Amino acid sequence: MLTASCARARACVRFVNCFADFAAATVTSSTTTIRGSGGSSITLDIAGVTLRDWSRTTLELTAGCNGANVTYLGSVQSPGSVFFRTDNSVNSVLCAPGTASARLALNGQNFEDLDALTFTIDGKGRYKVLFVYISPIEDFGWTYAQNKGRLAVAEQFGVSVDTPYIENIPVRMFRDCKWCELKM
Repeated sequence: MLTASCARARACVRFVNCFADFAAATVTSSTTTIRGSGGSSITLDIAGVTLRDWSRTTLELTAGCNGANVTYLGSVQSPGSVFFRTDNSVNSVLCAPGTASARLALNGQNFEDLDALTFTIDGKGRYKVLFVYISPIEDFGWTYAQNKGRLAVAEQFGVSVDTPYIENIPVRMFRDCKWCELKM
């Protein structure tokens, strides 16, 4: 069980009934809101504990609506600072909009509840990234290569990003932004 010990808008928790090494640890989150479509960044700053292997830090989010959970393995930014990136499962598993409670596993140990750390999952739609090409995609030149990049973005981020495109836009139109309302 963990209890809160933080002020301001940043979420913060203190380990209480945990492994002896974590008794004085404090966890601070960079955000308390997760994008429902995925692609949110969460950085947890963990103070008061020394770990040999920060790369085994894992965050588990459990939905308030259906009890389903998703697990994310952290990417170490520096000792005590671990970065997590949510994916499309936030929307499909955790029922956006809603809330999710958090549990944390440090150094490959068992998960500990972070009772004071609850994330709000917003119902906002997908990111929209408009690609504007000056020639047809089928020309097998720069535009073809740029479109392959657009398709890679769509594949990597799935339903969390919409990648509309328009082609054959003369360069002179960029200056006046006459194409701005065509697809947005």
